[in-house]
Amino acid sequence: MLSRAIDELEPTLTRNGYDTAALTVLLKAKPAEVRDFLAGTLPGDRTREFTEQLRMAGVPV
Repeated sequence: MLSRAIDELEPTLTRNGYDTAALTVLLKAKPAEVRDFLAGTLPGDRTREFTEQLRMAGVPV
């Protein structure tokens, strides 16, 4: 059985080679911020900033 969360942000990024460590470097952010981003608990303005940075880098978000 497939996970229900298979199409969520963290599994999608992980499948494409972007784990927490890689995102920390790419986004120039603290690991805690990246974990919050992946969990969906980061404040909205910072989430939009991270999402835009990932899109500009060509990361499938």
